[in-house]
Amino acid sequence: MRVIQTRITGAYIVEMERNTEWTPNALTRALRSAGLPLDARQRSAAFSYEKGSLCGLHMHFSSSNQARMVHVTQGTIYEVVVDMRPGSPTYLEHVGVELSTQNNRALYFAGTFAFGYQTLTEDSEVRTLSGAVAANTNRRGLRYNDPALGIRWPEPVSVISSIDANWTLFNHR
Repeated sequence: MRVIQTRITGAYIVEMERNTEWTPNALTRALRSAGLPLDARQRSAAFSYEKGSLCGLHMHFSSSNQARMVHVTQGTIYEVVVDMRPGSPTYLEHVGVELSTQNNRALYFAGTFAFGYQTLTEDSEVRTLSGAVAANTNRRGLRYNDPALGIRWPEPVSVISSIDANWTLFNHR
């Protein structure tokens, strides 16, 4: 396993060996041995049939300081995390990383981040391991196309939920 620090402290690209077992227990052990603690309390999976599907940007305040790891079990996505830590030198800045079954990468982040992804291929499956169980009542979000964030998604948006499409713009909070 190779861990690469992104330009935002607390967000890391994790390059896994080709023979790495992607089970939660195996990933937790591998991450801990690399100095990235994750107690996988919640596992989630999402499947998108259409290229250009967008999910996010989500924030779960009850678990905002818990670690998460996102990886792909089928297809290719563009994963984005936005630094939401007031006082951070990279506050409101983002990092985008292509994750795929071909590059065997994951994105690990710990702290208060907004996160989301866009599918770059049809039939993409995304798995997330979280250090805390997120309650829907604590769910918040940022608009994927908010000018204050300046995210350039690689594809036109083909599918997005009405909730994700209508989050309030950051400057209007």
